[in-house]
Amino acid sequence: MKQKELAIEWLPLFEKGVFKEHPLLFEPFFRNTPAYLQRRYRQAKVGIAAFEETVRWPYLKGCGIQGGTHPGTGKSFTNIMTGARQPIYNSDCIYVNSARNIFAVSDSPGATTFSRTLFEELDQRLLGHREIDWARLIGHLDHDVARNQFATLALIAVDATRPKVRAKAFVAGDSIIFHGNPYRRRMVAIEGQSAFLGRLYANPKIIDLEAEQGDFFFIASDGITSIRQNETSETLESMLWKYLTGCMDRLIVDVMAQCNRIWVEETINGPRASFCGNDDCSILLIEPGRLSEGGPAKSHILGGCFHG
Repeated sequence: MKQKELAIEWLPLFEKGVFKEHPLLFEPFFRNTPAYLQRRYRQAKVGIAAFEETVRWPYLKGCGIQGGTHPGTGKSFTNIMTGARQPIYNSDCIYVNSARNIFAVSDSPGATTFSRTLFEELDQRLLGHREIDWARLIGHLDHDVARNQFATLALIAVDATRPKVRAKAFVAGDSIIFHGNPYRRRMVAIEGQSAFLGRLYANPKIIDLEAEQGDFFFIASDGITSIRQNETSETLESMLWKYLTGCMDRLIVDVMAQCNRIWVEETINGPRASFCGNDDCSILLIEPGRLSEGGPAKSHILGGCFHG
């Protein structure tokens, strides 16, 4: 059965009324702060409600596919308050090519749109090539596109031919891929190269994988580590298991909410509230056994952009 078009839902970066509900978020900006800065912060505080529900991040969903890329509430809130030139930007990017079953996440450090450029080049290079030499393709991306900048790349290409599902994986930099199965309570990280694309010429080590019934691939940028902020006793894997068991229909939304929640803690100066999500975060969940044949021809590149 041919897969229907992927659906994209745009969700708010800041919920309506969040700043009125949590006034403690502003307290650190006014503690032991010079008068001229306090004036600036007061102006920012008055105007910040304009960002509620107006800036949105994309949540993508299809048969066997979920994904999202988020600019990070903590980082964005701080940038708005301090008057950053680009207060809201997302350097992360996700790539979903469901016609070819190719899925990837890229994270370009700093305020840049390079990850989007990387995926635009990848998408162009895939056109007209039925068979893909992945080592050659990634080598070209590294040499031709990334030589003046750098970015991570975590990529899965799934061959969903039944009954045995096979996949190829590539990881460069600190983005991650987990391969797991909730029924077997098994999840392993796929090891790649530590160098980002563009830093050094990539050593395109392509990893061959086989997937069993019920397996998943979880791809994420390093912003996923916000899920366990201030909960250092738990590993990233143990935190993710809370979302990878049971119903996973809204897993991306639930994980993003946890990464960008408001954290209230007691300090020596009294209670303090802060947004988690001090980095961009991009996540893809791929369930190979649920992928349909002949997905939509249009690929999706989301993120890697400035807002406003």
